[in-house]
Amino acid sequence: AVSGPGMWGQPVLAERARRRAAGLRTAAVMLCFGEIDVRTQVVLRALRGGIELAQAARPVAQRLLDFAALLAREHGLPVLIWEPVPTGSSSAFPFNPDFPATGSELERNVATGCMAVQLREGASALRARGLPVHAFGAFEELTLGLRTRAEFFADGCHLNLLGLQHGIEALRRLDARTGMTLAQRFRPLNPLAPAPALRDLAPRARLTLSSEHAGPSLL
Repeated sequence: AVSGPGMWGQPVLAERARRRAAGLRTAAVMLCFGEIDVRTQVVLRALRGGIELAQAARPVAQRLLDFAALLAREHGLPVLIWEPVPTGSSSAFPFNPDFPATGSELERNVATGCMAVQLREGASALRARGLPVHAFGAFEELTLGLRTRAEFFADGCHLNLLGLQHGIEALRRLDARTGMTLAQRFRPLNPLAPAPALRDLAPRARLTLSSEHAGPSLL
């Protein structure tokens, strides 16, 4: 049986309802979840329950598959699940309290790889039942021997532009297998800008007072 949409599924359904009410066409729905679950929950569940990582990852994968099946059944749209990306590299990214993690980099990537396989197999089973659910990802391209390839990440968990390109290439391969044309909806990436960057322009700025009621003590 397909479970309910859950807390994060409700906003997706609400957005779908809004688009339908506005007369907007939707070609497909893409779901992208799982990285935080692996980083903070899956290894922890395995440790607490004394179970294997694959077993701990399965409930997370199954919830994604259940929600994808609900969307495909009720809305008649292709549903794509973008598999979780590898975990943050422990060697390249020092511990950051904003990106908590449980387990080693290798343990988390084993869990991520298990979840990717479970999503692919689950999506295949749903298609066999007539539901247009597809899973795709680039876990293999973004890792080397279960080590995260840090050159494809901008921070502790987000892909940079080169890493995102691997995801888009995986989507192109899915298009080729299914006859969809979803990858072309993504704008080409500039290969000369491999990562988004922030630049502090404050030292070059010149300040002037915009109000006669402000005094020098406020600067």
